[in-house]
Amino acid sequence: ILAGANRDVVVTATKAGSLDATLAVGLTSNANGLSGLSNATLAAQSVTVTGAAYDLARATLGATSRALGNVRTGDLANVSVTNTVTTDAAFQDSLDIVAATTNGKLSVSAPANLLAGATGNIGLLAATAGSLDATVNLTLGSNTNGVTGLTGESLADQSFAVTGAAYDYAQSAVTNRVLAFGNVRRGDVLADQTLAFTNTLTTDAAFQDSLLVATTATNAKLTATGALVAANTTGDLTVAASTATAGSLAETLAVTQVSKAVAAGLQDKALGTLNVVVTGGVYDLANPQYSAAPVALGNIRPVVGGLTRNVALANVTVTNASYQDSLDVTAAVASGKVTVTAPTNLAAGATGTIALTIDAATAGALADTLSLGLTSNANGVVGLSSQALTGGSVAISGKVFDFANAVVAPTLAMGNVRPQMTGVVNVANVTVTSAAFQDSLDVVATSANANLALANPANILAGANRDVVVTATKAGSLDATLAVGLTSNAN
Repeated sequence: ILAGANRDVVVTATKAGSLDATLAVGLTSNANGLSGLSNATLAAQSVTVTGAAYDLARATLGATSRALGNVRTGDLANVSVTNTVTTDAAFQDSLDIVAATTNGKLSVSAPANLLAGATGNIGLLAATAGSLDATVNLTLGSNTNGVTGLTGESLADQSFAVTGAAYDYAQSAVTNRVLAFGNVRRGDVLADQTLAFTNTLTTDAAFQDSLLVATTATNAKLTATGALVAANTTGDLTVAASTATAGSLAETLAVTQVSKAVAAGLQDKALGTLNVVVTGGVYDLANPQYSAAPVALGNIRPVVGGLTRNVALANVTVTNASYQDSLDVTAAVASGKVTVTAPTNLAAGATGTIALTIDAATAGALADTLSLGLTSNANGVVGLSSQALTGGSVAISGKVFDFANAVVAPTLAMGNVRPQMTGVVNVANVTVTSAAFQDSLDVVATSANANLALANPANILAGANRDVVVTATKAGSLDATLAVGLTSNAN
């Protein structure tokens, strides 16, 4: 330094940290080579230095790309970011971070400020279903945190790529939960009952699970078929009913609902169970069975008070008595000689009798036909109506016959006659009711008087009369009492 001039000792902060120091300043008087002079050492001096040096923040990403794969809406992933220490964390700015992306389906977040040496996460939230492909841009700043004399600085932006897709779960919607088949007859054709399930669209059908609807019927008469319902469509749970046999169609179906993943790497999700009520019943008509054998009374004599006979009748159970009509019976005959009493209503599985009371007090034909009117009674079951069944008939046969009704002339006055002269005793078979239904009459007359010979008539039909011929065989008294033997001949 020339005399009268000044110059600087340049002090450089080479790295972060405290700069406090005492500089030892050695001084020499330089004769600059003048002849006869020499340099002289001057008294040393010192300089006190104070201050500190600070590094800028330094951002280091944990990855330059993040492959999320297929994820669920609402899933969260991270990429780490570190304010890497350059020299000394105590002498380094904190790191300000602002994260942003242009893909609205991906929500990003970042720690507002990271101290030196600290690590935080860039949050990647699958906010909405769809493609998550994006570039996440990080705006970085070095924050002095108020250190006197320093000012924050913008750092070079950084970025990383994100790939993947977010999927919504299926959304089930169903309204009616009752499937009513109603009450029908065995063998009827029943339309399938269906319950519509909608997989309600959340965001994008291409990025939403299918809805699996499934159930199993425990009632052997029911067959349930589920459905796989794509997003934004409707599918039917179908229940078919068999009417091959009578019985209840009622059941409460436990229907499971599952969100079925449509993309690799995703898991299905159970959406819960709902109960679907199935109602209805299959009914048999009444099943009448009766004894069709003729009621054969045969040929009989008049009976005071009448005869009784029964015709067995049953409403035989076909499958299930609880699901079978009762049986209404009407019974009628043509003649006035038979009175009929029939059961008015016969439950399924029950038996009864049709009672016949036959008036056999007078002779005549008992032939008749018991006509049966049969009706299957639905007993007011909703949806069913009573039906006339094929009727039936039972033949009634028999005849009532009177005994022969003999009327014999009480006396025969022959007077005084010559031998071989004859007289007659008239015998009549008087009709009681009907000659066609009355025995004929056999007559055998005898006498103890040897002077008489008797000739008996042949068989006397009802309504006819004939004579016993009395012949005086020889002279003598003809006084006698004839013994007239009478027999009712059933022929």
